[in-house]
Amino acid sequence: MTEISRKKLASLIAGRDPCGEMLNESEVKWRSILRNCPDIIISIDRDARVLFINHTISGLSVEDVFGKKLYDFMSPESEKKAREAIESTFKTGKVSRYEIRHRKPDGEIMWLDARVAPNIHKGAIHSATIVTTDVTESKQMEMALEQKNIALREIIAQIEVEKNKIKEDILSNVDEILMPILKKLSARGASRRYVDLLRRNLEDMTSSFGRKISDRRLRLSPREIEICDMVKEGLASKEISGLLGVSCQTVEKHRKNIRVKLGISNKSVNLASFLQQL
Repeated sequence: MTEISRKKLASLIAGRDPCGEMLNESEVKWRSILRNCPDIIISIDRDARVLFINHTISGLSVEDVFGKKLYDFMSPESEKKAREAIESTFKTGKVSRYEIRHRKPDGEIMWLDARVAPNIHKGAIHSATIVTTDVTESKQMEMALEQKNIALREIIAQIEVEKNKIKEDILSNVDEILMPILKKLSARGASRRYVDLLRRNLEDMTSSFGRKISDRRLRLSPREIEICDMVKEGLASKEISGLLGVSCQTVEKHRKNIRVKLGISNKSVNLASFLQQL
């Protein structure tokens, strides 16, 4: 690049022509807009040589960059992304984009989003304009959110591990401690039907039935929950009345109230089958 070209560029950016004459009002306005625009606006030719740039972020002056290849100021990784996008625009005539990670002279990391658009004259692409925007803040927020998501997934995974451990502990306690007690109760003449009911409930301890049937929104009373459990296990009203020491009419009344609270009072749905699916 000649010394004259460097001076010409500096003059144009400063709002003067090469001869020192003031540019017209319209040109001055646009030069001012370009100088103060936070985005970096670059015009390049097919060899990616800089034809125009409004300002830089690399500690270099506009004159230092003018006429040089854009890739000379990029890391290998950034160069690869930029080259692919730029070559695509010159080949297809379509807008392309790339995002790069840039380290400033002071060591600060910046994320830049670049949009490459073709400049077409008489049906031919003679150059391209690159508008580069600083997206560091949004990128940092995105990365922070991803870190939180990773931490949340780890917490959820740990909770699942703990849940499985609790389930295993419950099953172990049922098998090793409670079941032997039930066997002794059976051997001593306790009501076989009641013992069987207790045994099945212990086996189902890790199911979701107890949590669902005791949901406050259902408004089931403790007695109704107890009857629900017996109905689910296949006990008839007569058996339930015998175990609870109440009349069959009382059990039937409870069953009717249960159907109302479960929302199946006017449906031909078997109560036992409905409860088994909870």
